[in-house]
Amino acid sequence: MADFDQDLYQVFKAVLLKNEAIQFPMKSNTHTDLLIQFSPLQLSDVTARGMIINLSDISRIKAHERNRIEMLNFLSHDLRAPIVSLLALVEMAKQDPVDLNMLIQRMENYAHKTLELAETFVQVNRIESGESIALQAVNLDMVIYNAMDQLWAQAKTKNIEFRFNNKACENEINGNPELLER
Repeated sequence: MADFDQDLYQVFKAVLLKNEAIQFPMKSNTHTDLLIQFSPLQLSDVTARGMIINLSDISRIKAHERNRIEMLNFLSHDLRAPIVSLLALVEMAKQDPVDLNMLIQRMENYAHKTLELAETFVQVNRIESGESIALQAVNLDMVIYNAMDQLWAQAKTKNIEFRFNNKACENEINGNPELLER
């Protein structure tokens, strides 16, 4: 508490004595994001000084900012994976002649995966805005295989081998395959 008192003293000193306007964000005990603004107030009488303190609830602005950061994280991580896999395939083809049909098929799969991820991102934004999503019976094994396939080229360039033991059973759940794969 002593630090807060000292900080408040410095704010009052800057506003009242140095005629500076100061603002800073703060999170309240109720988890509300606030913007506190201190502005000097000087009336026509030079000896009368004061300050205006404005508290603004910026919770919605901060929530939008957090959503924007999540979107950028999604773009920088999830969409990069299939693109990096495409580049890994190109590098593999340059270094060692590979089966052209297999290469084209995998490149096409990664291109489609990128489009699916972009569509998934749109769906996630719809969910966060309150829209519902359609759920369907999803084979969890296929979700896992698709996720592994998406990373196959990257893993191959790093000599990483995937193994998945599904014990030969159908693992079906109710969900959205694109969101689960993500």
